[in-house]
Amino acid sequence: TEIAAVGAPVLTGSTSTDLSALSSGGPLFNQAVLFDAEGMIRGIYRKTHLVPFGEYIPWKRVVGWISALERIPYELAAGDRLHTLAAPGLPAFGTPICFENAFPALERQLVRQGARFLVVLTNNASYGETAASAQHLQMSRMRAIEAGRWVVHAAVSGISAFVDPTGRTYQETDLFEPGVMRGTIRGSSELTPYVRYGDWLPFAAFAFTLGSGIWRRALRRTMRGSRLDQHTCVSSG
Repeated sequence: TEIAAVGAPVLTGSTSTDLSALSSGGPLFNQAVLFDAEGMIRGIYRKTHLVPFGEYIPWKRVVGWISALERIPYELAAGDRLHTLAAPGLPAFGTPICFENAFPALERQLVRQGARFLVVLTNNASYGETAASAQHLQMSRMRAIEAGRWVVHAAVSGISAFVDPTGRTYQETDLFEPGVMRGTIRGSSELTPYVRYGDWLPFAAFAFTLGSGIWRRALRRTMRGSRLDQHTCVSSG
């Protein structure tokens, strides 16, 4: 096969079945398929966090009357679990698909499962020349820093790039320009504070701010009551 001719593991995006399978009711999945150097499938990750009103229609019974929803030709099914992929010659790695890299908790879970690096597969062609593709790359930069992992941001329509664990990008391609990137990345087993502890810091900051506000309000009431008591005593004297 063409993949075997490459002589190296290949990761590609696809749907799980041909569109003609819709007539038989078979589900479609947005998925990443990993082939080994011999062209054999070594793993499939099916996207678990779908884009609402893009890949599926939420509350379809309620909003189904909206004519604009007819522009969505078919709906995808979500995968049942988040997991890493691996093949001979490659350590375990995570493959968040498109919109999934907007959620740091997903990458955190992949790293905690043993992912040594991350590969983001995406196709932002529908957004045209807007800032969406550049913004998507910025998300991958944030995920690289949070997870302490190299990220390969592979976009069908661009912008593609290698991102190191400090968020620096290398070999950025242009939007809607064919290109090939070649580079060396390093897998890591280190766990960053975010991977270890998750979102405790923003939650703790919120709790501290809320608690401080309640305490200050209670303190003001106490001080106001104390001043009223003093005024009453002086007036009585």
